Amino acid sequence: MAECVLVNELKPFVDFLPVCPEVGAGLGIPRRQIRVVMSGHGPRLVETETGMDRTDGVSRFSARFIAGLDNVDGLILKSRSPSCAVKDAKLYRRVTDVADVGRGAGLFARMARAAFPGAVVEEEARLGDPSVREDFLTKLFTVARFGAARAGGKVDDLRRFHVDNRLLLVPRNRRQTRDLDRLLTCAEVMPPADLVRAYEYGLIRTFRRPARPASDSRLLMQIVGQLGNRIGPKERSRLLESLEDFRKGKVGLAVPRGIVRGWTAGLEDEDTARRICLEPYPHELVRKGSVG
Repeated sequence: MAECVLVNELKPFVDFLPVCPEVGAGLGIPRRQIRVVMSGHGPRLVETETGMDRTDGVSRFSARFIAGLDNVDGLILKSRSPSCAVKDAKLYRRVTDVADVGRGAGLFARMARAAFPGAVVEEEARLGDPSVREDFLTKLFTVARFGAARAGGKVDDLRRFHVDNRLLLVPRNRRQTRDLDRLLTCAEVMPPADLVRAYEYGLIRTFRRPARPASDSRLLMQIVGQLGNRIGPKERSRLLESLEDFRKGKVGLAVPRGIVRGWTAGLEDEDTARRICLEPYPHELVRKGSVG
């Protein structure tokens, strides 16, 4: 985590709980090399030098740590780590093998994701990619808003969350968003706890894939269309050029979105849904130079 710039940038906005399962399990610093060895009893953490199986110690520490957490909105995990990798830890048939047989999740990562299925998960090495960073931040702060709505314990809080965040969900999965629309029409006949669980499951499904650039671009143009004659031809041309660069991967979504956000800031008729869509996470986290 020390090499991940985003961690330091996020500190004013989130509560971090740093953890190293291997250190927590008493393996020391520095530790001997460990490999994930696939066995008939599942993945095992085995020291290459001694052949000692460290799985139980890491598992016990991880279970205690995870059990002590009340709620988790997101996880930033260490790439290629035998305990923390999301999907790129090397897997071996035998600890002495030279070549790996594939890649997969580390032990702690498996346990944490099972305990917090709604958490937003990413590997620190990938967060240097602007599109990955954008997707992670958008999901992280949306999940945090959902957590606040859920904590309120009222169906009206859940409805308000959906209305306020719906424009973020549609570009990712229009069909799933409509399913959430229909789910909320059943609010009066479902126990609140069941409704919240069903909504959270649908939200997780909606976030399984990032929005397509074409979908994000179309949504921004719809918002601009709502502004009518407030936006002149020159400004529209500037946005269209930015959207074309975004579709080609030359700039991140923050660039065209920042342009539109600048046009809507301070408008008397700006609603919460449009504001959240154009600024889904704190403006301070937008990379300098990434907005027009």
